[in-house]
Amino acid sequence: MAAARAFGVLMGFERKDQYLASGDVVGVVASARTFGSYIHLRKSDGAWYVVSVTSPIINTISPGANSQVGSRIVVKALALSSAQYLAIMQVNDSKLTPGTALTKGAHHYSGPATSIGANAKVGVYSGKIAFSPRRHQWGYLLVLATNTGGVVEAAQSIRISN
Repeated sequence: MAAARAFGVLMGFERKDQYLASGDVVGVVASARTFGSYIHLRKSDGAWYVVSVTSPIINTISPGANSQVGSRIVVKALALSSAQYLAIMQVNDSKLTPGTALTKGAHHYSGPATSIGANAKVGVYSGKIAFSPRRHQWGYLLVLATNTGGVVEAAQSIRISN
């Protein structure tokens, strides 16, 4: 639970948000809305590590988990008028890079209906973020849905590598 809470604060969830544990998955319910994000943990040598974060309203299309990040981040997300979508990169143990706002494309998502709502409520967002990995570099990509006050309402994180 401590690892999940620490990562949640790093991502921008409020300290008062509710955390619910179920095995190696901890659910975070943002106090601003009822969206749930799920922090997936793994135990190694007696310590817990965050391995990914998932959200029912955010799906990173590009890059995929454990793949290289090019210059464009593509995300399918629930198109809420009050939410802004943002991508942040961390490489190795460096500080988080400044966030890149994801903008909604002119075309709508035309795939099958998903668990996050009907097709009309799904948008395709994209943005550019710099990441040119060198040998043995690793990191993670955070995609955040924030309200107008900058408070995180939902998040997704995937591990990336070279």
